[in-house]
Amino acid sequence: MDPNALHNPNPFDFVPFGGREPRLYTRAYLEQDQQMVSGFLELQLTALTPVHIVGSMTRGENNGQSRMYRQAGQPCIPGSTIRGCLRAFIEALTAGWVSQANASYPSLHGKRHIGFATFEEGRTLSYGADPYDADPAVDPAFKPPAIDSGEMDIATYLFGIVSEGDVPDDQKRLAAKGKVFIEDALLVEESLDAEEYWVPDLGPADAEAFFGGAHPSASNWWYMTPGSIERNEPHGLPMVEFEGKHLRGRKFYYHQQPLRCLGQYRPDHWPYDAAAPFYPIRLEAMSPQSQSRPFRIYFERVPGQLLRLLVVSLLPGQHMRHKLGYGKPFGYGSIAFSLLRAKGRVEQTPPAIPSRLGSLATTVNGWIERGWYRDAAQQTPLEGVHGPSLNRLAQILGTHGMNGLVFTYPPYQFPMGNQPPTVFGRPVWQGEVHNANVNLGPATRTAASRLWNTKRPIDLSLYQQRSNGWDIISRRKP
Repeated sequence: MDPNALHNPNPFDFVPFGGREPRLYTRAYLEQDQQMVSGFLELQLTALTPVHIVGSMTRGENNGQSRMYRQAGQPCIPGSTIRGCLRAFIEALTAGWVSQANASYPSLHGKRHIGFATFEEGRTLSYGADPYDADPAVDPAFKPPAIDSGEMDIATYLFGIVSEGDVPDDQKRLAAKGKVFIEDALLVEESLDAEEYWVPDLGPADAEAFFGGAHPSASNWWYMTPGSIERNEPHGLPMVEFEGKHLRGRKFYYHQQPLRCLGQYRPDHWPYDAAAPFYPIRLEAMSPQSQSRPFRIYFERVPGQLLRLLVVSLLPGQHMRHKLGYGKPFGYGSIAFSLLRAKGRVEQTPPAIPSRLGSLATTVNGWIERGWYRDAAQQTPLEGVHGPSLNRLAQILGTHGMNGLVFTYPPYQFPMGNQPPTVFGRPVWQGEVHNANVNLGPATRTAASRLWNTKRPIDLSLYQQRSNGWDIISRRKP
């Protein structure tokens, strides 16, 4: 294999957290000088690639199948799934709290990688080394607090929250009722295909999933902002660890066509071992271009500027689309919302007998047409939008070129007896670091560049920027 050949970009990437601390607001600030609007948006969901929400599952070597989620026998995309998709997007877009995160990623027994705690300092253990105190991987300011300080991020204002953790008797718990309520998007049986689509990451009941959620490690630059290069010698082997300091940001998946990438995960192209054999599982999925039945998103007393933000987040222009459901690394779950109706009323202050809902079509369609900017000429973002995060979301969730791009994980093992530098699990030896003129100590992009022909997946940003198709991805705009 040519060590200089271009590789496929990785299927996921990160939107940085957007500063040293989240952007928080009081209710009074978000509502000042704003018309408070109640009503509903009626939408339809279109599958751009096959869409699968896990329902019941059977497993087996050759006949495994995951069936579409059903509510009272009716296939659907739950409102909670749509809400989770929108919340994650708006948290990233507005540099808000990180409301969904594991508390820690411990070091696994027998593994040399170093675990870490997400929001708190943690005492961790590296395989073959002594325990040490690790910094939080995410600044604790991004964790929703247990105690109500009177401030919240925009996603919490819209979707609500009940915080976790102990609260002293003399303090008020952070709890907020959501202002946005989402119905299930019901599907018709004819839109489902149970034969054509599959994924390789679920095997028989006694086998571990080969592909699954990411397992970030403090000793891996792939998930972390580069920190320092540390020696690690389990069993006396002179290997080098690349220790990171902080998580890169919020994780999102690129759009691609599943059938283009899945062939590269078949056994004749991809290395599997006995502990994680190749067992494809069929997915009962929404076929591309099929549509859901109409469903509604209700909103209650939402400030006009945040209703506009919600609308534009749902319909983010010509180039950006959302992803939800299962199989996102392989291209599944790309969707588009289309607006059918918008009705609402401006609430009176003080509250009075509600008036009838009127059409909001002209107003809402104007918001959609103007897109992300209050001032298109000066590219001034909407209130609350963090400009750099919007640009990064546009790169990852952009659809320009999606039909021609292929995103695949770098293989962990040596495929077919070769040892290309792309391999994720390839160790780096101290002698190789010395020969590349890389000093042990503070790690830089220079270190990853000099070790490029030894191992590529050291620095994720460098790996992506040197991948096939990055010229297309880098030009994507909101």
